[in-house]
Order: sequence, then structure tokens, then C-alpha cells
Amino acid sequence: MSNKNTVSHDYMSDNRHFADAINYFIYDGRQVIRPEDLVEENVIEEIIIKNFNDLVTSQKIRDIVKRATIKSNGHVTFAILGIENQSEIHYAMPVRNMVYDSFNYASQVAKRAKELRVGKEKLRAAEFLSGFGRNDKLNPVITIVINWSDKRWDGPIRLTDMMPDMEPELANVIADYGINLIDPHNISSFEKFHTMLGDVLEFIKRQDEEDYLRNMVREKDGKWILDIDSVCAINTFTGANIPIGNQEEGEVDMCRATASLVEEGIEKGMEKGIEKGTDTVNRLNLILIDAGRMDDLAKAAKDPEYQKKLIKELLPDKADE
Repeated sequence: MSNKNTVSHDYMSDNRHFADAINYFIYDGRQVIRPEDLVEENVIEEIIIKNFNDLVTSQKIRDIVKRATIKSNGHVTFAILGIENQSEIHYAMPVRNMVYDSFNYASQVAKRAKELRVGKEKLRAAEFLSGFGRNDKLNPVITIVINWSDKRWDGPIRLTDMMPDMEPELANVIADYGINLIDPHNISSFEKFHTMLGDVLEFIKRQDEEDYLRNMVREKDGKWILDIDSVCAINTFTGANIPIGNQEEGEVDMCRATASLVEEGIEKGMEKGIEKGTDTVNRLNLILIDAGRMDDLAKAAKDPEYQKKLIKELLPDKADE
């Protein structure tokens, strides 16, 4: 498991972050599922197919799976919830998730069939052959994909996105399968998150934004505290290299921790600007020397405004720098 996979797995295994992601995606940020409602489930999805005298088995390993009893709008639903962490875009994700979920549903049917075989319930022939009773129900399986990449997800969202264009009659009868995707690059407001997961995802989205750190410190009004796990996740997925040091109580004052990085960014920007300016002036001087315009060269060295005028005349592409 790569470092990114390890960090995302550890971060999202925390029930607080897991519940936050589920509530954001399904309930638009409403706190329906609580961290204490979540129970670890086996991440191995397996299927056993009996074909005459042959026995075919297959296993798939998920990232994180938890179960929860969800109480909402007068309904009580027992659900299987999964999160798949993607540090890179997966261009066959709809098929991958479909297999995971299908294995779980098949496992539920197989478990019920075993219960019926050893039980004393009176079954109709169809129920016995199906291994599933007429009134039996499956527990819903919901899988959410989180894009931890610095790039916007450009992979398929639905199974049919992986197929060529086809006639409408044919397309209408295909059992399509879509992925539930949390892509920070498509999120306009992170206020619907209620844990520091929102801060991490926002950092991933805005990491290439000019003056991001300074803007965040200003937007947070100087009160920007993250736990060490969240800072480690930010460093892992953005390369920000925010210093953690010996923090008390496992918290990092981001305003202080990023101060040196902000200053470093300002200095780099100034150095880059000076370097570009020096290069432009040197090019101007060479042009003037080659043209024998020594009087202009001397005047430009003493008069900045005249120098700008010559740059605009002889190097118009550099006039705005």
C-alpha cells in the first residue's frame, strides 16, 4: 500500500470523517449518521459459485466498509456503507464499484439461502430454488468514491460512459451503474462538512491558487486550527510540507505553522519578478548596443521612465512585466 493509500485509509477509517463524508454526499450535510452509529465490517467481498461439480470462488478487497442503522424521515434502514479512496483517477471505477456492490448483494442472498436450508420455515418451491424468500429484503450497499488527486476527476461516472454511442432503444435497456463521487475540485462550498475533512479537501482544491495560504488565514480570521492527522493528510496529498513540530494536544495552529511558508512564497515571487525584470533589461541593453544607440543606453540607465518607454518600443511582449 502506497503512502497516499495508507494515509487516506487511516484518515477515512476514523468514524468522524467517515460519517462526515456520508452525511455530506447523501444528506447534503445534515447530521443523520453519527460516528457512534458506525460499526466496522469485513472489507473482503467474496462470492462462491456452484456449477455442477465445480466450485468457483472470487474475492475483492475494499478500502473501508462500515454498517449503520440509519434513522431518517420515519424510516429505519440497515445499510452497508463503503468508501473507496482514489489518489489517482481510476478509469474503470464504475465497473470496479459495481463488482464490489454485486459481490455484497450476492453474499447476502447466499447467507439467506443457507439460513433457509437449515431453518424450519415452510417454503414454496420457487423460494427454495431461489434461496430467497418472497418477503425477504436486501440491505442496501452504498459506496462513495473520494478523489484525493490534485486533478479534477475526468474518468467515467456511469457504466454507460465507458461504452460507445448507441441507438436509444438499446441504451434504454442497459442496466446503467453510476459511482457516488466526492471530488473536491467540483465543490463550491465546504461549509457542509462538519469535521476537518472539509479543510483537507478544500486545501486539495485550492493548492495551486495564488496566495492560497494567505487567503485562508485571512478567511479564517486568524483562527485556523487543525489536528495533526488532517495536516499530515494535507502534506501527503499536496506536498505542502506544513511543519507539525511538537504540538500540544495534537493540534496545529495553521496561522503560525504556515507563516514561514507564506513568507517563503512571497520571497520566491519577488525573486522570480526580479529575475524576469533583470532578464528584460539585459535584453534591452543588448538591442541598444547592437543598434549603436549608446546615448539611449546611457539615458535609460538613469531614467526608469525612459527605460520603460524603450522596452515598450523594442520589447512589446515584455512591456507589462
